[in-house]
Amino acid sequence: MEKINNLLGSLFKKRFKGPRYDRKYIADPQDIQKILDSLLEEMERAYYRANNTQFVDIKTLYFDTPSLSFFQDHFSSKNERYKFRIRWYNPDGNSEHQSCLLELKIKNLSGQTDKIRVHLDPDNLARVISGKTVSVTKDFVKANPIHLSMLKIWWRVHQINKVISRFNPRPVCSTSFRRYAFESSSGDLRLTVDTGLSYEASCSVEENVINDIQNEKFWRTAKLRLHGYCTGQAIVEVKHFGNIPKWLSNLIWERACPQPFSKYCYAIIATFLETTGAIAK
Repeated sequence: MEKINNLLGSLFKKRFKGPRYDRKYIADPQDIQKILDSLLEEMERAYYRANNTQFVDIKTLYFDTPSLSFFQDHFSSKNERYKFRIRWYNPDGNSEHQSCLLELKIKNLSGQTDKIRVHLDPDNLARVISGKTVSVTKDFVKANPIHLSMLKIWWRVHQINKVISRFNPRPVCSTSFRRYAFESSSGDLRLTVDTGLSYEASCSVEENVINDIQNEKFWRTAKLRLHGYCTGQAIVEVKHFGNIPKWLSNLIWERACPQPFSKYCYAIIATFLETTGAIAK
């Protein structure tokens, strides 16, 4: 079975492009429109081009273990990082054209990221939220793109269900924001600008878990991450194969500041940990 899984995985990776890298930046409010104007000159919009969609409003429900192990692993260099979430995409803020996807991101120790996504039908949405694995039903297959083969569907579901069975993740918090997305004609470069970030808790966290986290060596770093972002700023993320073009390097140098940032970690710290007063210390 393991050999089959490895074979399937190799079939679906874009080997000809090499590893993909993600870099994040923070931009001040007065620079956001200038960045968007520059991107429109050099790149194409990435979402719903046929409908000339300008932006997408995104709500994200994040999952983690009761001990917040996904959150803790984000600050560890010893473990792979998992991000398990359900996202609702609303083009131009229109919920009538909403898409619901389950997304699993796995970042290995070398910094490379694999992303697995499937569309969820209402029954599987309820299953995952309640802690159950994804079921490949007729409605589930119908909810996913027609070009996606059954082999790919089964492989993606298998990877997702392995994480569900291993970690038993539960909903812990949600975020909302507006995304402007762009990509190069070659597909080697993708850039997103996220604005209006907000968050809220989806469950409670045991006090002993909070205390344990605050006693970890990474806690000081985690607090600094929180202070690196201010309300009203934009999160700019560049995803690329190979080198970043010079025009983009110049734009980032002038209008943004490099800043490791995770919306999930920000929401966890601000929701569960800031209330203890530790952030202010």
